[in-house]
Amino acid sequence: ITLSEPLVIGGSETQQVMLDLNGKTLMVDPGDYSANGAAIQVAAGSGLTMTNGSLVGSGDGYAIDGAGAEITLSGVTISGVKRALNIRDNSAFNTRNSDAKIHLVDCRIESSDAAVLISGNGTDSAQTTQLVVEGTTIESDYIGIAFNGSADQWGTSTQIINSNIYGYWAGVYHPQGDGTLVISGGSTISGYTGMVLKGGNTTVLDSTIHGTGEQNVPTSVSMSGFHDTGDGIYIESNYGWEILLKVSGDSTVISDHAQELRVYPDDSNVKVTINGSRVY
Repeated sequence: ITLSEPLVIGGSETQQVMLDLNGKTLMVDPGDYSANGAAIQVAAGSGLTMTNGSLVGSGDGYAIDGAGAEITLSGVTISGVKRALNIRDNSAFNTRNSDAKIHLVDCRIESSDAAVLISGNGTDSAQTTQLVVEGTTIESDYIGIAFNGSADQWGTSTQIINSNIYGYWAGVYHPQGDGTLVISGGSTISGYTGMVLKGGNTTVLDSTIHGTGEQNVPTSVSMSGFHDTGDGIYIESNYGWEILLKVSGDSTVISDHAQELRVYPDDSNVKVTINGSRVY
């Protein structure tokens, strides 16, 4: 079937919805990105569990938008959309000041822009915005998983387990000053620059980070976004936030044409340990 208008879950009252697609396809139109369009909108305090089927869309908005919501996708394929999942807990959209809990398990997500975009709510809540990606493949023509690095939108906790995350420019972009990211279980993160860090606490355990692009040696910092260096892991330290990276277990960090690990412009706020040995 085709959704002719957005499906809204919750609002003035909270709702908990389970949608079993039963192997079928739901056609959606996410609408206009500039108007925060989304085909399925889950309001703060509400929940959506979607299983066993496909979302196929058009337009340049998001397939699913959740602000302070609980969303579980299991065995779901999302394709044809420019952007797949928008998790925005910041107070401008999260009327209940709740913390989103997102679980993607055994899913496949394809998008032409950022596939998954995450914003926490900073110091508005003592809890964190939670994302768990398990047994899932994400492929994006831009960035696989992107975090909002604004000072009032940090406060996230993310686990990537046994998953493959690919973005043309970066598999994962994590610029948050206060956020934790754990990549484990044989996951692979890849892109022109495999993973970009500008803040937070990141652990890579028994997983692979792979930079595929040509080497571009940075000569200046980016105040919004990052430079496409081609490195396995590129750490850009200009935000001044503490950056902690631990690589351990049976992990591999590789680059086809550049450096496995690059820190720029300096390591004054950076700590990197590889299998217990500090390298920065």
